[in-house]
Amino acid sequence: MKKHRNLLSAVMCSVSISMSIFVIIGVIKDFYSGGSFALQHYAYSRMALGCLSVGLGFGIPSVVYERDNLSLLTKTLIHMGVGCTVMIITSWLIGWIPHEQGIGTVLIIIAFEVLFSVAIWYFFYLHQKKLVREINQKIETLHCGEQ
Repeated sequence: MKKHRNLLSAVMCSVSISMSIFVIIGVIKDFYSGGSFALQHYAYSRMALGCLSVGLGFGIPSVVYERDNLSLLTKTLIHMGVGCTVMIITSWLIGWIPHEQGIGTVLIIIAFEVLFSVAIWYFFYLHQKKLVREINQKIETLHCGEQ
């Protein structure tokens, strides 16, 4: 049951991040288009489903961090490898990567997406590291108090 709760929590977190980025980018595009940002042919629905797909692509494989027999590097490569692969494929299919603009643009957008994903991962890494430090300090305080 705990594993299902962890998976659900990870998926909800990653989907929330993906959808939040979607909304922020939409607001920015609307602002820069002077309030005339319009989508046709189910583009909004495709993008929303794409964001859901990217959220699932990063959320589901994050359960790898529950494994004790793998190094952090291996866990990270699995998690980010699957997530970035899903993101790039989704971006290509949805049209977030304008492949008609040439390989240079494609590579720049893919690099930006991967770097942004790594930045989000790094934020979570620092947050988890801080939590571990705080827990260890509490344990040390309790342990010292017993002596």
